[in-house]
Amino acid sequence: ALRETVREHLPNDRLVRVLAHEGTSTSLPLNTFGRFETEEGPDGREGLDLRRRALAPVVQMARAMAMDAGFLRSTNTFDRLRHVAESDSPAAGTARALLPAFATLVDFHLREQMAAAERGAEPGDRMDPGRLHQSQQNLLKEALKTVREAQKQVGKLYGA
Repeated sequence: ALRETVREHLPNDRLVRVLAHEGTSTSLPLNTFGRFETEEGPDGREGLDLRRRALAPVVQMARAMAMDAGFLRSTNTFDRLRHVAESDSPAAGTARALLPAFATLVDFHLREQMAAAERGAEPGDRMDPGRLHQSQQNLLKEALKTVREAQKQVGKLYGA
């Protein structure tokens, strides 16, 4: 029902702009020099909040791009990105770049949650990048740089 209501009001530049702003205004956990920015969580552990500072911006940008392309069939971020990537949308190149970056971020997030469960700890969203091998750190940094570049592109496209 909600999907049909939204579809009736498309195109909706204001809603797309709001969604795009949500995705572009989040500060990624990577500083200007390409180093990880960790923060202390409620449990006192330092780390990156992958869900809030890496995954959520991609989800919001994918929502904006998909809505702009008129794609409301799925709420899955991968589906949204694939649809936009295969469309003639001005955001197609950005969506194509985000697909592997998002897959990498999801993979890191799930691995961290599985490792916590194996240790008997509560699975969470915080990850200590210092525990990663250098090649894994580089992969994570590249994914975050791709998201940062997508934030710039989406900001330009939608005035966010």
